[in-house]
Amino acid sequence: MSFAPELSFVDNLVDKSLPVAVDLGTRILGALALWIGGRFAIRVITRSVQARLLRRHIEPTLARYIDSILGVVLKLVLVILVLGVFGVQTTTFAGLLAAAGIAIGMAWSGLLANFAAGVFLVVLRPFKVGDMITGGGVTGVVEEIALFVTTINTADNIRTIVGNSKILNDSIQNYSANPYRRVDLIAQLAHTVDVDDAIRRLRTRLATIPNVLLDPAP
Repeated sequence: MSFAPELSFVDNLVDKSLPVAVDLGTRILGALALWIGGRFAIRVITRSVQARLLRRHIEPTLARYIDSILGVVLKLVLVILVLGVFGVQTTTFAGLLAAAGIAIGMAWSGLLANFAAGVFLVVLRPFKVGDMITGGGVTGVVEEIALFVTTINTADNIRTIVGNSKILNDSIQNYSANPYRRVDLIAQLAHTVDVDDAIRRLRTRLATIPNVLLDPAP
């Protein structure tokens, strides 16, 4: 029995497959190294940019928003570079990205609305991080304004995530915008109490409470 034809076929297969395997392995290793190095570079760049913005006393809300957008853009560039290692043409990828963008835009119109609303919230600045607001039906302290959502901590310490478009499309009350605000409290009095004397006593005690303004008088 002769194995010459079979051995010849195997040799030819190895000769043809070996260069392809070596090339593919080299591309995979290169793409992996590029991905790891790129992720590290992105972290360094975003941290450096955020630190520089804070040193320039840029509003923390705007600094976080710029950091988020920069991170997304750099990661997208990194993905394009990694695909380029495998021979994917940039123009082809751009066409696919445009087509995918249209499909995603139609399917996820709500997310795009939240993104656009987030841009307006950062530009118009009806509130900032640390302000106490009522927006989107939620009252609490603003912790973060992200690309798509705003994080609010309520008075009972519940973290609530609200879509930016819901906040922008609703009335926004900012309790921290003005230096002071009026607080109405109801005092229940017995029928036998002298009302004028009770008012005088309450005004005297209210004037001793810290942060209560004397003008206008309570």
